[in-house]
Amino acid sequence: MRHRHLVGAVPFGVGIGLGVAAGVVGFIAGGRMSGGAKGLDPALWTVRQESHSSLQ
Repeated sequence: MRHRHLVGAVPFGVGIGLGVAAGVVGFIAGGRMSGGAKGLDPALWTVRQESHSSLQ
């Protein structure tokens, strides 16, 4: 049984195009995720110095 490898499975130009497309999608996704962090509630990310009364 002969195994096919990804190398040579698609023409060179198609592989380059797919690689560039994946890079662009990753870049855009990263930018959108970091831009969305500005709208988060800062109270969710603050460290509180309180403890429950039963722990004191």
